[in-house]
Amino acid sequence: MNKLYLFVMTVLSCAMVLVSCAEQKRDASLEDQLTMYEKAIRWADFDKASNYMKDQDAFDLSRFDGIKVTSYEPLGRDVSEDGMTVEENVRISYIFENEQIERTLVDHQVWEYDEEENRWQLVTSLPGFMETSQ
Repeated sequence: MNKLYLFVMTVLSCAMVLVSCAEQKRDASLEDQLTMYEKAIRWADFDKASNYMKDQDAFDLSRFDGIKVTSYEPLGRDVSEDGMTVEENVRISYIFENEQIERTLVDHQVWEYDEEENRWQLVTSLPGFMETSQ
C-alpha cells in the first residue's frame, strides 16, 4: 500500500509540474506576443501587426497610411479562468501625418491561445484609428 501511494503521488506531482510548466510557457509567450505587437503598432508597422491576427484574409492595410502612433499605454488585462483568452484595453494616441492633430482611442483587444500553433492570436481587428475623435 505504501509503494502504491508513493507511486500515485509521484505521478500526480509530475503531472502538476508539467501543467505548471506549460502554463508558464503560455504566459511568457503572451508577454512576448503583446510586446512585439505593441512595438509593431508603436512603429506603425501595421503589416507586421496584422500577422498577429487570427483572421488575416482580405485585410486592407492602406487605411493605415499616414498614421503615426505617439503613445501606447496598456490600461488593464483580464484573463479567462482557463488562461486561454485574454482581454486587454490599450490607450493609443496618434496623429494623421497630414493633419498633425493628436487623437486618442481605447483599443479593446481579445487574444486567444491556439494550442495547435502554440501561439497567441488577436481575435479582434487592428485599432480603429478612423473611428475616434479628439
